Amino acid sequence: MTQGFRYPHLVFAAFSLLFLEIAFLFNVVNAQIRPEISVFSRNLAIGIKGEDVRWLQRFLNSNPETRVAETGVGSFGQETDYFGVLTRKAVIQFQNKHKNDVLIPVGLLGGTGFVGPRTIAKLNKLFFGAPPGLNLDSLKVSASKAVKPRIDRIVPESGFDGAIITIYGEGFTKENNTLHNIFDSVAGLPSSDGKTLVWKFEEPEIKLSQAEIDVHTKGDDENYNLASKEEAAVLQSNLKNVVQPVMFYIENVNGSSNVATFKRTFNF
Repeated sequence: MTQGFRYPHLVFAAFSLLFLEIAFLFNVVNAQIRPEISVFSRNLAIGIKGEDVRWLQRFLNSNPETRVAETGVGSFGQETDYFGVLTRKAVIQFQNKHKNDVLIPVGLLGGTGFVGPRTIAKLNKLFFGAPPGLNLDSLKVSASKAVKPRIDRIVPESGFDGAIITIYGEGFTKENNTLHNIFDSVAGLPSSDGKTLVWKFEEPEIKLSQAEIDVHTKGDDENYNLASKEEAAVLQSNLKNVVQPVMFYIENVNGSSNVATFKRTFNF
């Protein structure tokens, strides 16, 4: 082979971005006895403390697939009231396990570790059992009296990979703001004034196995069908004119914001 097989990846990458966009659109007690009322009533994230965190760890440890830890702090019988990295990992496992209820309805492809309204609703439903005929969407969760996050505008509104975007709005917490977009989730964004956030947009890395490369580049004769340099140049030129809408929203302990859009451009 005299040419690399990077050119077909441009076509595959373009289609992958389209599919990701479509997927996004489709869009307290101290006793050791079980509470008789809803124990999960607020959003939870790294750094938060409380008895509801301890109950969360107990619940997660009741299933081998979502255990916080096998031994030591956070393991069965050694649960704590602190939401740390191990708890977040266990929550991600829980969210992935119940993705049809907590992820897919809001356009997420993988768990974030942030315990928001849908995760809270699912936890309470499994923890207490739902009355006959109760729909997950009808479960009510307590809302904080704090200001719900809202996005008013972003600067710049468009840019290449690596663009530094300032998000203006309100309801952002001092720390632990999570930005969900069509590619992934960015956790731990700080806001010193509660009105601005800074986000660095980074182009997602698309990795292909050799088998996947062969599917897209090999013909029936087992020879590689690679784009010529001229064809690749035309494709790159066309992509320069493409604007990829990257939809995103902010989530924190106060709730979820409206959806905003950053217009991603290409600079081949």
